[in-house]
Amino acid sequence: MLKVQNIKKHYHVRKWPDEAKTIRALDGVSFHLQMGRTLGVVGESGCGKSTLARTLLHLELPTSGEVLWENQTIANIGEQNYRKNIQMIFQDPYNSLNPRKRAIDIVSAPLQVNTNLSKQEILDRALDILLKVGIASTEAYKYPHMYSGGQRQRLGIARALILGPKAVICDEPVSALDVSIQAQVLNLLLDLQETLGLSYIFISHDLGVVNHVSDDIMVMYLGKAVEQGPKEEIMQAPKHPYTRALWASSPSLDRAKTKDVLALGELPSPMNPPSGCSYHKRCPHADLLCKEKAPALMPYGKTLVACHYTEKLN
Repeated sequence: MLKVQNIKKHYHVRKWPDEAKTIRALDGVSFHLQMGRTLGVVGESGCGKSTLARTLLHLELPTSGEVLWENQTIANIGEQNYRKNIQMIFQDPYNSLNPRKRAIDIVSAPLQVNTNLSKQEILDRALDILLKVGIASTEAYKYPHMYSGGQRQRLGIARALILGPKAVICDEPVSALDVSIQAQVLNLLLDLQETLGLSYIFISHDLGVVNHVSDDIMVMYLGKAVEQGPKEEIMQAPKHPYTRALWASSPSLDRAKTKDVLALGELPSPMNPPSGCSYHKRCPHADLLCKEKAPALMPYGKTLVACHYTEKLN
């Protein structure tokens, strides 16, 4: 359904009057999103997850690379048609909704802009999608501040689904919610996926959440994908040292912490990334080859791994 080919997003910033720097927020990411499946995207803050989401929506234009929707470029199908097919659920349910608009108006707005439906048809569709996400018609005329955090995120989900998209980008949609509410919203997303046949790109730093909702996982580090593959393969037997470090740092009652897999030091700046393998300064297995040459994303079993020593470490 969605094919991303070597997409890059670089920002040129002027740090000092006579010094220009380039931030490599995305530095060559490729993946496929299949119909009815969920791709989980994980990584530390600053690895490029949200930039990827904005670039896929064309809120940010890529520096290079290509995004294909059903094997057609966005230029061929038109941005308006593309955005009808792919929508986004934002991270913060408090700041992503207009506080001066009622819920019914927020959900109706995309239909008013993109369709020629009558006012009654727009109202009926808006009430129907609100009901699907768990907001009754009697609650539809409230302002956002009158809802709880979970209800606001349900409202954000309804807004994303009102045009009938085939794919939805979920940018950490439960990170701002209480744990008890997170499960409700996640189960709602899974129910909607089954009912409406949706595909998701689910961005999160919470490995438990990604494990719950994803079919496939892509692990990002400094703007690049370092490991991709089916969820079962990556969750049960991660191959890349960075993926192992992420898994080792997540809370677990039955997994022993081993020092040899933990990442060393701080995340480097994307304004001044390391030479060679971007992870070599934090990797306990790095050597001179890692410092000098960047590894390509290569097949290993059922996964793709960007490491010179995948065979040796596994």
